[in-house]
Formats: sequence, structure tokens, C-alpha cells
Amino acid sequence: MKLPGSELKKLVNAIISAYPTKNDLAMMVEFELEENLDAIADGGNLNDIVCIS
Repeated sequence: MKLPGSELKKLVNAIISAYPTKNDLAMMVEFELEENLDAIADGGNLNDIVCIS
């Protein structure tokens, strides 16, 4: 499913708000998805990692 730009921006902002550091996001991904964030996402900063366009 491809989200329109405005909806994608809202989703990215919500994820970053809920998980404000890479470590916070990595823990959620590990606990909830049983995945290693570095293995499934590439990016230098949190916005790059979360943005899934």
C-alpha cells in the first residue's frame, strides 16, 4: 500500500514521536518484530530510517 505524501509524513512523525531515538526504535523493532533494525533499515539518521517511501 502506497500512502499519499501527507499521510506518510504523519506516519513518520508519529513513529519518531513514539520512538525519539534510534535506540528506542531498535528496541521496539527487536521486541515487537523480532528483527534487528540495522539488518532491515539503512540510514544515517532516524528520519531516514523511518521514512519508508
